Amino acid sequence: MSRIRRNLNYFRFNYSLFILITLFHSLLWHPFSMIVFLLLFLLWIFLYFSRDESIFVYYHSIYDRFVLLALTIVTVLALAFTNVGFNVLISLIVGFSVVVYMLLFEVLMICS
Repeated sequence: MSRIRRNLNYFRFNYSLFILITLFHSLLWHPFSMIVFLLLFLLWIFLYFSRDESIFVYYHSIYDRFVLLALTIVTVLALAFTNVGFNVLISLIVGFSVVVYMLLFEVLMICS
């Protein structure tokens, strides 16, 4: 279990990017939702992917996990309000399933 936790923390950037790309592919036939997603993706790039140091608000550091959680919630809610809730749900299930599969595969490769 500690190995899974360590890999999840180490590859958090890659896993979140994979889930976002999966979500993007599910929106190819919904242009308005894709525009909303692209605007949200710019937020992801600015607040999560392109920075090396923590965000400071009123001299307090905000942890990366909180930023990741907040951006995930905002993305899912914004896309759910654009009437593509089923597509968002299916793409998130596929994305999380592949991430869990990759985590388990790596743990099994190390254990054997």
